[in-house]
Amino acid sequence: MKRTTRTVLALSSIVLLILQTASAESLAVSATNCPFQTPCSTAISQVTFQLLPAGPFYLEFDLIGGSPPQGNTVTISSLITTETLGSLSQFGNVSGTFLSPPVMLTASTGPGQFRQQFTSPFNTPHSGLIRFLIELSSSSMTGTTPDEFDLVVLDSTLTRYSSGDPSGMNAVIRGFFTNPPNVTLFLTPWGMTLTPIAGVPEPSTFHLCALGVGCLVVRRKWRTWCHCFRLIW
Repeated sequence: MKRTTRTVLALSSIVLLILQTASAESLAVSATNCPFQTPCSTAISQVTFQLLPAGPFYLEFDLIGGSPPQGNTVTISSLITTETLGSLSQFGNVSGTFLSPPVMLTASTGPGQFRQQFTSPFNTPHSGLIRFLIELSSSSMTGTTPDEFDLVVLDSTLTRYSSGDPSGMNAVIRGFFTNPPNVTLFLTPWGMTLTPIAGVPEPSTFHLCALGVGCLVVRRKWRTWCHCFRLIW
């Protein structure tokens, strides 16, 4: 029984390690999150929600062309979530979905919008996870109004949840496509973090070594457990 328990724990550790490695997408993430209400110069960021609204709710990604529009793009990818994807809608210069990633919005004379519903069995705010990457391009022209990206959270009636956005538009994240991009995270009740991505290196050597050692441990314990199982039967 003890051997079986140890085997299960070892297997669980391996699975957790694989999920952690996959969820990070082998990206070097800065140890410091962007502070609330303070512009953060970062082209690629990891957005994380750890407290989620009552289901169903929506995330809406809006891209508004500047004056004149400078053709920038925002790319949303690498979604990981504990929720279930529901309906979606999009209009303007938008391509891709979370099921067929990446989602890409391109600034043009008309606004672009991608809206994704998330469903949940919980009808109250609850602990969970929504995590994805946003990447902003950096085309800008002196003396112009830059293209703007907003992320908002909507309830089941498509009403925006309030945030610390001083403009009153209740964005939870706002990005301006300057060079480098200028991204701000506003205060929300959703346990959000905005973490700059430092680079896209090869998978961590530590993770690979840990995974290899773990697999060897599981293999040895699995053989022992199987042998004991045959003796019992």
